[in-house]
Amino acid sequence: VDPGGGWVQPSVFAAARGQQGEERKGDESAAYRGAEPVGGYQTKKRELQQVVSDPQVKVDALAPFTFQPSLRDVELSPAVNELFLFHGTKHQTAETIAKHGVDERLANDQGLYGGGTYFADWSCKSAQYTDASSGGERVFLLCRVLMGVPQMIQHTAQGKRRPSIHQATGRPFDSIFAQRGVANGKAQEHNEYVVFDKTQVYPEYLVYLKLD
Repeated sequence: VDPGGGWVQPSVFAAARGQQGEERKGDESAAYRGAEPVGGYQTKKRELQQVVSDPQVKVDALAPFTFQPSLRDVELSPAVNELFLFHGTKHQTAETIAKHGVDERLANDQGLYGGGTYFADWSCKSAQYTDASSGGERVFLLCRVLMGVPQMIQHTAQGKRRPSIHQATGRPFDSIFAQRGVANGKAQEHNEYVVFDKTQVYPEYLVYLKLD
């Protein structure tokens, strides 16, 4: 993963979850996928597919704003804004998330866009939240994220535990999208993606790499 946001061969590309939930690691030339998402993630995906099927619901497509990897046998659902996004964190926390998923209850509501789980499409943004091992290696989570009907925010949302209410559906937006150069009074430097429900996140890969 290029620190500037592109995609190159990482030093180790490891599946966050194996077929039975075990952690599996590859070598320098291999990439392993975990099991297909099941349980809460798939249930949430079906729920969002039902929401976006309503012709009165306008869904802003987010894929054009992102850098998306090309992975074999992976089909994302553009209709519900299903994306591959980075989440940077400490080594120990990354391994916990890989096994048990994210936990929005631990989110700091003083984050710029509220108390959710934050993602980026540029690895350099997520790298700010990683730590280096003794060998200088860092770890990212590459997650499938269901952004659903996003709130295209222009301001900040500190202190919030969910997005605003969508007028057409009467339910909260499913996520917040802070676009580079638009959000935070046009001061936003990188795209940020925020969700407030752990079932919208499937941590599919752990990516180990060294940054120059």
